[in-house]
Amino acid sequence: MQNYRNIQYLKNGTPVQQSAYQAITELGILEILEAYDPILVGTIPIAIDIPRSDLDIICQVYNFDEFCKLIHTHFGACTDYNLRKKSGQNGLILVVNFEFMGFVFEIYATSAQTESLNGYRHMIIESRIIDLLGDTFRKEVIMLKLKGMKTEPAFAKLLHLKGNPYDALLSLEKRSDQEIHELYRVINQ
Repeated sequence: MQNYRNIQYLKNGTPVQQSAYQAITELGILEILEAYDPILVGTIPIAIDIPRSDLDIICQVYNFDEFCKLIHTHFGACTDYNLRKKSGQNGLILVVNFEFMGFVFEIYATSAQTESLNGYRHMIIESRIIDLLGDTFRKEVIMLKLKGMKTEPAFAKLLHLKGNPYDALLSLEKRSDQEIHELYRVINQ
């Protein structure tokens, strides 16, 4: 499995991944956020992005006032800078958006451990499914996304998962590779 904590994989990836690597490193965002266990998640790391896909970075934060000051100091002058606070399952959530080098960045901060967040967990299972089912499956996901479907619902549709697509996708975490292959094979016969 790809180590998504180290963004070096982006350097030799798709053209979008390479551009993302340049933007991330020029901005220095992962170094600035290092104390908050940042992880780049979403569609660009697993190459199922479409035009205007954003760069999502999740963080674990305990002192939100300190974090807000840091974010504002380093990114407040960026184009379309916006910071919002809301309540969620893990308590306070801070969402920050801005643009840099043609990318929309979104920082999602909560007190939960980053690897426990659904954004990370979804990306890991999506990556695994793509690795198992191949490039044809990847292209099918991208086609659904280009038609306006969100990522998790696209996976759920292609795998005929029932119920809430976000929860249904997580239910595959404990399934074996063979079970996932069988699920896709049975559906597409």
